Amino acid sequence: MNPFQLFYKIAMVVIAITIGFLYINPTISKIKSTQDMSQIYMEEATKVASVNKQLSDRLHDIDSLTLSNKQALLIYLPDKIDDVSVLKDLNTILKQQQIVANSLVYKGPVIKKDNNEVVETSGLTTHQFEIVADVTYAQLKELLGAIEINNYPLQVALLTVDPSENGFLTATLLLSAFSREVIIPTDDQV
Repeated sequence: MNPFQLFYKIAMVVIAITIGFLYINPTISKIKSTQDMSQIYMEEATKVASVNKQLSDRLHDIDSLTLSNKQALLIYLPDKIDDVSVLKDLNTILKQQQIVANSLVYKGPVIKKDNNEVVETSGLTTHQFEIVADVTYAQLKELLGAIEINNYPLQVALLTVDPSENGFLTATLLLSAFSREVIIPTDDQV
């Protein structure tokens, strides 16, 4: 056997191993990475299809509502709160209950923050109104009942009752009304 042939065979084995490490191994790694990415893409495409199906179901539900139900929904949960209208309604409720308010104020929309970060909302904007009035216990109960059967959802966020000097109770009600958040995309967002 020729020593040159032995060296040639060893060199070929070394070249084959080098090719395996330098070319084939990275190529296999790239193929695995591509397969993983395509698997992730398929999973995300399935999720998007599911969300699109839910969206089309919701749109179908909205389209199937009668006009009167759509109008009732817009009254019950409007796109924008008309604070003057709510204040007038609250004033009317107070007059019906024969209560004179010490103050009736629109406090504005509530921006929820948690450690200086805006908290994710549920698609609703909360608007707060404050009523301060001297009432009897019976008037307070009737007032809360009247607020409960209002045309739009008013939630009592805070209620404080303190005795006053004239024998009445000083009630402070912080009421929350809700509106849908309507986001209109700008040219930058489209």
